[in-house]
Amino acid sequence: MTAATHFRTCPTTGLKIDRSAENLIKANAVVAVVFLLIGGLFGLSIALTRWPAVHLLPADWFYLALTAHGFDVLLAWIIFFEMAVLYFASAILLNSRIAAPRWGWAQFWLMLVGALMTNVAVLQGNSSVMFTSYPPLVAAPHFYLGLVLFAVGALIGCAVFFGTLVVAKDEKTYEGSVPLVTFGAITAAIIAVFTLACGAIILIPTFLWSVGIISGVDPLMYKLVWWGMGHSSQQINVSAHVAVWYAIGAMVLGAKPISEKVSRMAFLMYILFLQLASAHHLLVEPGVSSSWKIFNTSYAMYLAVLGSMIHGMTVPGAIEAAQRAKGFNKGLFEWLRKAPWGNPAFAGMFMSLVMFGFLGGISGVVMGTEQINLIMHNTLYVPGHFHATVVAGTTLAFMAITYLLVPLIFRREVMFKKVAQWQPYVFGLGIAGISLFMMGAGTLGCPQALGHHFRGRALPVPVLTGRVPDAGPQRAVGNHGRDRRCNVHRRRRLLGLPRPQDRRQRSGAARAGLRRGIGGGSGSLRQRGHAQDPRHGRAGRRVLRLIRPVLLRELEVPCRGLAAEVGANMQDAVAQNTGLAEGRASWRSAVEVFKPRIGLEIMFAGIAGVAMSQGGGLPLMQLLVLATAVFLAAASAGALNHLAERDLDARMSRTRGRPFVTGKLAGGSLWFVVIGLLLTIAVVSAGLATNWLAATFVFLGAFTYGVVYTLWLKRRTWLNIVVGGLAGSFAVLAGAAAVNPDLGPAAWTFAVVLFLWTPPHFWSLAMYYRQDYADAGVPMLPVVFGDRVAARVILGHTIPLVLLALLPVAWGAGIFYLACAAAGGAYFLYRSVVLVREPTQKNAIRNFLASLLQLTLLLVGAIVDGAVAGRLVAY
Repeated sequence: MTAATHFRTCPTTGLKIDRSAENLIKANAVVAVVFLLIGGLFGLSIALTRWPAVHLLPADWFYLALTAHGFDVLLAWIIFFEMAVLYFASAILLNSRIAAPRWGWAQFWLMLVGALMTNVAVLQGNSSVMFTSYPPLVAAPHFYLGLVLFAVGALIGCAVFFGTLVVAKDEKTYEGSVPLVTFGAITAAIIAVFTLACGAIILIPTFLWSVGIISGVDPLMYKLVWWGMGHSSQQINVSAHVAVWYAIGAMVLGAKPISEKVSRMAFLMYILFLQLASAHHLLVEPGVSSSWKIFNTSYAMYLAVLGSMIHGMTVPGAIEAAQRAKGFNKGLFEWLRKAPWGNPAFAGMFMSLVMFGFLGGISGVVMGTEQINLIMHNTLYVPGHFHATVVAGTTLAFMAITYLLVPLIFRREVMFKKVAQWQPYVFGLGIAGISLFMMGAGTLGCPQALGHHFRGRALPVPVLTGRVPDAGPQRAVGNHGRDRRCNVHRRRRLLGLPRPQDRRQRSGAARAGLRRGIGGGSGSLRQRGHAQDPRHGRAGRRVLRLIRPVLLRELEVPCRGLAAEVGANMQDAVAQNTGLAEGRASWRSAVEVFKPRIGLEIMFAGIAGVAMSQGGGLPLMQLLVLATAVFLAAASAGALNHLAERDLDARMSRTRGRPFVTGKLAGGSLWFVVIGLLLTIAVVSAGLATNWLAATFVFLGAFTYGVVYTLWLKRRTWLNIVVGGLAGSFAVLAGAAAVNPDLGPAAWTFAVVLFLWTPPHFWSLAMYYRQDYADAGVPMLPVVFGDRVAARVILGHTIPLVLLALLPVAWGAGIFYLACAAAGGAYFLYRSVVLVREPTQKNAIRNFLASLLQLTLLLVGAIVDGAVAGRLVAY
């Protein structure tokens, strides 16, 4: 076979692609995605088990799924894909043949056999020892053997990578230094050798222990060496996905690092310092000195994160430089606004960068602080941090590069391109929510494991189905007294047995208070809410000062365009930028800005959510505070809507009289302070009066209407109001969560009813003012598809809306609610049918009024029915 037959040339990039490397990339990438799918399904089952309303799996299956999920997504998916990245960064980017392709296939098959062997051991039910698999619990021998084979295979892959670098250097397939992306891959491979060696070193004696050849494994030694693999495996991920950031920036935008020397130094810092950070998993271990723990959590942690901070600035800097070179120089952020957000590779990469930096990086530094770590390490905060780094950072970056590898390596077009454009946003929003809520729950004391709270009963024995050795070998496990006591207590807790009272438990009210805080439930949330540190307000003000210039730039309105339509008064008001226009503001204008009628509707939706809950209502004072909080949050979103849309309002006859357009009020920076203050008061008061889950829903309602609908979607898609309809749904969920955080089916159903109600209500109004929206360039449904199509879509929403509105009767709603829902729904449905037959402006406005009537009857029916049944006010 000639040398030419080993290669093909990519017609787009001009890269020489070694066919052996291409096949290895394909094999590793496809298997990686399969393990991502398997691990994701296990993760979904875990989430549905922790959700109290579903509680999908029994105890033994829960820990089985947890063990499989940890291995499949933290090791199998990530490292298989990183093997593909190593081959791409060496053979493909350097235009070289791959060294020892047969050894490359040995890597693939060893890793695949090892991964399958480990999964089989877990699924057999006798190796549910979780991801860390700490002694004294012991899994089946082929569990450890599979891990060893997997690690050895990956080490062979790293050797093939380094060999390919030598081949490329000898055959002079590139000039000068290796590209920065390849340099990042070299960093990942160096860390991988250390990581995988640690895994093999500690798992081989553990395997011998499991088959009875040796009598025991010292738990401290196991944890110390195992975290050399467990924590540094994430450092492989960091190096690999940062290299992917640079690759995507170069391939999509032609972005070049501002300083390659600085970027390469940051990669070297990973090799030198990142492994230091693993000590935060060992802060309670007696065999690790206090001096090392203090140094590691006081100083070394900042050396570990410095490299990522450098990359977090240089990658956006390179993108900005490339965009400005293309002429996107208006203002501070035109380069970012005009970035190719419709390209899923770029969107995934940039969201990976932001989420890894803010969610993963900040939470990692927090966990690296000794005092905070000791409080939160065994809570749900730690998995939240893992998801922010491994999923929001690495997985999202790998998903992004896949959109470029499919045409380059697989020579296929990406299917469902519209779906592909949305995929990074949907996945990014989902994982950001998972990470934030897990870290929030961990901050409130929610434990990592379900423990003896599993279904409210003691767990069956054993919870973890790994074998526990007999007493003889057990005595050899752990010669450290403190460590042995920790393992005993851990085993008793996991087996559902009560922990004996000892001196440490009986001493001090601090531990008792901590246990009360960790207890969960609305009571403990309220206690923690009242104990919030008032200094947190200063942090909020600092954040406001940082983001305000960005918001001002994003919401900037071209004064000349407005002046041409509404005269010099508005131009003068905007130019003054002093907030309220002197001498012309009136109380009526100020009140109008906050959209009080919409605020009242949303407020009553929140009260209806209280009535729909099954928890017996709220004390009157708490109910009033919650209602006021929902109203203030809606008012803040309404003011942001007025402020952001003043250029659109000037072009629409329906809204030309609004205060910001006429000049009665000026849209200055003071309004952002007022909006932020109102929202802060609303969220904090809701949290202190009820609980922080309700406060979260209050915030999400305002955020959805003010930011997601107004700033993001309204000018971009006709689906804007479909998503905007969540604002009313969040109000319902806030009311229900204030009574009982375990939201019942009636509350969820009523929230869906509000979600379905909003689009036909607003689309009816948009049909009446269709020309207005067309002149303003707002893509409402009637403007995009016409009145006839809009009428049919309205009817299509109204039918399930009317049917679902009757469903709460099955969960306790009374006859009065049923009568109101049936009457309002029947009339709205009738008007929608008439609108389909004759889609005129007259029938559109009648349908709009019919929707208001239905909503009024639904809210009145729910509130009155709840008050009569004792579900509204608790006495």
